[in-house]
Amino acid sequence: MRQVKVLHMTLKVFSHATEDVGKVRKAVTNILPEHLRGRVELSEVVTKGHHGNEIKILTLKLRRNEALETLKYVLCGLSEVERNILIATLDTRVGPPSHLYLRLSKQDAYRGSIRLLDSGDVIKLATTIEWVTSVDEMRSFLSDLIRVC
Repeated sequence: MRQVKVLHMTLKVFSHATEDVGKVRKAVTNILPEHLRGRVELSEVVTKGHHGNEIKILTLKLRRNEALETLKYVLCGLSEVERNILIATLDTRVGPPSHLYLRLSKQDAYRGSIRLLDSGDVIKLATTIEWVTSVDEMRSFLSDLIRVC
């Protein structure tokens, strides 16, 4: 059997003109393992919203071990109830062929908590996992990671 590997993860979040971009950056770094927080740098693109308001798009790309460590940190940071919800709703969070999509509450992340949030103001995580070709394989992989929480 092939060994499943996390290839990369992209975290993306919007910072609206009414928000303190420093607080938005803090929200993103709060969902990273502590040893990565000072070592990574978010890229920033400035764009305009529908009404001409400034929106900053902050992006962080992680590869291999850093992506795996962050995925474990996020999974273990979720409450047991939210981990169960994640596993139960996995079919809505997996895209072909091997992508996991999570949305986390930006407000809760700023406060130091990790919570799923499927709409509204979120930090989006897109993770590519090698050798996972179905929802059931993704469920098995995530369940194995969760067992060590």
